[in-house]
Amino acid sequence: MTTLLEIREYMKSIYSKYSQTMTMAAKFFITLIAVTLIGSRIGYNEEVSGALVAVVVSLLSSLIPWGGICAILGLVILLNLWAVSMEVAAVGAVIFLLIFLLYFRFSPGDGVLLVLTPICCACGIPYVMPLAAGLLCTPAAAVPVSFGYLLYYFIHFVSANSASLTGGSGDEALNSVTFLADGVFRNPTMIVMIVAGIAAVILVYYVRRLRIANAWLIASGAGALVELVVLIIGGIRYDTEINIGFAILGEFISLAVCLALTFMFFNLDYSRTESLQFEDDDYYYYVKAVPKVSLQTRERTVKKINQTRRVREDAYPEDLYGDGYQSGEEYPDAGSSYDPPMDEERDGADGRYADDASDGFLEDGRGGYRY
Repeated sequence: MTTLLEIREYMKSIYSKYSQTMTMAAKFFITLIAVTLIGSRIGYNEEVSGALVAVVVSLLSSLIPWGGICAILGLVILLNLWAVSMEVAAVGAVIFLLIFLLYFRFSPGDGVLLVLTPICCACGIPYVMPLAAGLLCTPAAAVPVSFGYLLYYFIHFVSANSASLTGGSGDEALNSVTFLADGVFRNPTMIVMIVAGIAAVILVYYVRRLRIANAWLIASGAGALVELVVLIIGGIRYDTEINIGFAILGEFISLAVCLALTFMFFNLDYSRTESLQFEDDDYYYYVKAVPKVSLQTRERTVKKINQTRRVREDAYPEDLYGDGYQSGEEYPDAGSSYDPPMDEERDGADGRYADDASDGFLEDGRGGYRY
């Protein structure tokens, strides 16, 4: 557990330093995945389905908000639909107009959910986004999640019936529009998924805000359970394409993702819960405080020992006494700085430091020398 906490704190410190760069990189890769999936499903327009176009669109999307990214992806979808028929593109334009009107009205800051929901559906885990949206967002997040399901099943239907939706004139065009509208808006599987997603978002949001221990974990379990119940009831009541076995497996994967989100954003230590009471002029306040689990990352420092002190030669440039050592130089055998000898040590029996009338020293009879 300590190792996981250290990893979390390290990731938080890295994100705090490079948050802008990491956000741009996330937008780039998410957009690249979305454009690639669009090209693999309905890549009928080769001019907007190539790898170069996907990279250029992803680079542009990394510099703009999520609302602009949704608009760019919608344009890419419409251009591919236009290659099928004008009628299909017209139906797609109506759907996108409805999406953007309601999106900017209810949940303008959750555009990432509108992009990630079709991606999760294509990856086989469509149940994770309602649970994650309920944990991290407001009930209004049910709007982009629902439209994400609508986009996925719309693209899936066009991909599966593109031969029947080719352009025509008169009655053929009208039949194509009717066939497309019925296939999308009367799809029982899509309707059941949307109902399950809306119920999960609302339930998870309100349960995780309750004043109970482990609220986020309980909310995740409740959301997964209500999703599964709605899917089972919908499968019994309507003829859906939902496999209950895969749905149960997908719910367990969704719970694992929710557990990771809880660890990253709502990791509390309930063993140190405190109940506080204070007052002001008008009210008494009773507060229940639950501290977050945090751990400081260990910083490793390297300390060097047994270093030999080096003295710059230019600091003592002169050999003052002609003994082969400069003042301040270390003896090789003692390891201490060399100090000039005292006057008594410099006095010898031969009197070689006596005054010879040329150096300015006078002998004072005590073995020392004075000026």
